[in-house]
Amino acid sequence: QNVSPIDGIVVKKSVNDGETVSAGQELAIVSQPGLVRMEFFVDEENVRYMGIGGKAEIRDNSGNLISATISALTPLADSQSKRFSVEIKPELSNEESLPLGTIMTAIVKIKKSTLQKENVILPLSAIEVNQNDNTIYTISDGKAKKEKISIERVIGEAAEIKTSLSPDAYIVIAGTKNIKEGEDVVVNK
Repeated sequence: QNVSPIDGIVVKKSVNDGETVSAGQELAIVSQPGLVRMEFFVDEENVRYMGIGGKAEIRDNSGNLISATISALTPLADSQSKRFSVEIKPELSNEESLPLGTIMTAIVKIKKSTLQKENVILPLSAIEVNQNDNTIYTISDGKAKKEKISIERVIGEAAEIKTSLSPDAYIVIAGTKNIKEGEDVVVNK
């Protein structure tokens, strides 16, 4: 009678009760849920919004969500990829385990904030950049309207802009290449 060298949960049973086995044959795989970790890499722009103890989630290939916590961040980027390693630890009870071979997706929600309260962060694709000025399209009375803006900073694939628009203004963020000022525009809510 063999005993596992570690305490844990049987996550894979390789033989059935009553089967004959050979010396050295795998009988089962035992996992320690408390030691399970997931590692992924992020760029410098996003790592600054993460910290040890921050909340995360892991989604398995069945769509189930498991709460997780950021357990480690590398202080320096990898010299070749220029990315930072982030490690998350799933919050599993002693009875739960992650099945072997399951493809997992790490989800870390970050909140980016503007330098000035009245500024707005938009995708770069929503901004029309010209030599003389930068513009975006807004919707006024169901029509597209060009508005001049000032780009304060670029944040990866987004930009923080300064504008005098009211907080409830509608800004066109998709399809801006095919739109002209004064055209009818429908708002998708």
